[in-house]
Amino acid sequence: MPEIILYAALHFCLPSEESARTIPLGSLLYDQGSPGKVFKLTESALCAAIENISQKI
Repeated sequence: MPEIILYAALHFCLPSEESARTIPLGSLLYDQGSPGKVFKLTESALCAAIENISQKI
């Protein structure tokens, strides 16, 4: 499931400004259509998914 959450987070970021190098965690959790809203994630669940994938790379 971490892979799906990360994919959704990256897909959610696509429409944002291309020059942006970061996205606020709050946006990933609470903005309309965000992975946090869609999957009903807590901050710790979202962070755990991102960390899980980053350790595999």
